[in-house]
This record gives sequence, C-alpha cells and structure tokens, in this order.
Amino acid sequence: SSLSLANNAITDEGLSESLEETIFFSSRLDLSGNPITGKAFEDIQQEISELIFDRCPLTDDSFAAAIGNLQGKLVLKNTQLTDSFLSNFDRSMTSVEILELGGGNFTDAGIAKYLPSTNGLRILILSGKQFNGSCFRDWRPELSSLSMKGSGLLDENVRVVSSVCDQLDLSDTAITDIGLVTVDASVYEIDLSNTAVTAKGILQSPLRYRCRVRLEHGQFSLGEIDQLRRKFEVELDAL
Repeated sequence: SSLSLANNAITDEGLSESLEETIFFSSRLDLSGNPITGKAFEDIQQEISELIFDRCPLTDDSFAAAIGNLQGKLVLKNTQLTDSFLSNFDRSMTSVEILELGGGNFTDAGIAKYLPSTNGLRILILSGKQFNGSCFRDWRPELSSLSMKGSGLLDENVRVVSSVCDQLDLSDTAITDIGLVTVDASVYEIDLSNTAVTAKGILQSPLRYRCRVRLEHGQFSLGEIDQLRRKFEVELDAL
C-alpha cells in the first residue's frame, strides 16, 4: 500500500507521535514538502519499505541516526543533506537496497568516497543535474540497475557508467553518439529516450544483439525505428 502525506506541514514531532500511536500498514510513505528534519526516524519501529523525502530540510546531524533503521528504498531529493551524510551508509548496518539521490548537495566525489563500502545496494538512481558519472571511475559497484535519468552525465563517462550494471537508464541526458560508442557490451537494457544519440549511432554502438532499447515516440523516423528493430528489441514510451 502507499500513503502520501506530501505538503501537509507535518513536523518531526507530529510524525513521531503518529508513528508511535498508530499501526502503520503502508509500505510506501511520501513525506515530500514537509518541514521534517529526520529526528522522527531515530527510533522508528514501523516497517516502511519506501521513504520519499523531496524538499524536506533534512540535515546531516538530524537524519544521521535514522539510517540504521531504514530499509528498502530511500529517496533523497532537494534536501540539505551533504556528502558527509553518505558516510553513515558505511558505518551503519543499513538495509537500503534502492537509493535515489536527486538535486541538492550530493556530489560525484562524495558518492565515490562514501558509498563503496555499502552492502546490499542493488539499484542506484542519480537524477540530480550535478551528477556527471565521474563517481564510477574508481568505484565499480555490482548493481542490477543504474539510472542517471535527467542527470548531467557526460559522454566521457558513459564507458564507466555502463560497466557497473546490466540495466541502464540514460534518458533525458545530453549524451551523444560520442559517448554511446563507448558503452559496455554487457548492458542488456538501456533507455536512450530524449538524448542526442542518433539511430546510426545506436546501430554502430557495441550494444549486444537483441539488447532492449527504450526510446520515445517521435525520437526517430519510422524507417529508422524499423532498422533498429532488426538488431534490437525496441520499446517506445507511451504517448
């Protein structure tokens, strides 16, 4: 089940009381847009498999103690958290398997420094414009999926980005054929919607035969889509 409490002026005190007094059945809790710093999650006893914080004033100090109590999926976008917060993933026995970092103060350098020791991380989503993919130059995690949708990914980092997972989302980035020609051949699913790559670039790329390639409607002509489908499994985003 899913519960959205977004934009309801909920404070840490109010949320803490609610979590203590009620039996919480939701597996997904969206707290976006509330003045929450994170203190309510220091002693959380509820099992919540997905927590979403977008535009919440979480700080390194107020939210640090909570990291060991979190599990499943954690979304942190447009908060006051910094790279220092990521060090808690190294020190804590966290059960976070899916981590999304969006706009805010996180950097590639911080990810490369603090996340390599994280155990159990399967899916990483770096959606902030500040991420260019350089964190994977020296860090090679074994991820099942990596999304850099909407990030500031650079062509020069496509090679290292594509070497850490089998499923890759590069949609809504500015990558071109120059980056695509360096993509790792082990990738079996890739999203290239709304990028600057060409049909010719995809055909000439190292992508494996029958690789699943996601594109958006109108990105290429019908003739180009037909050519691509002779080599790849092409999926078009819904209109």
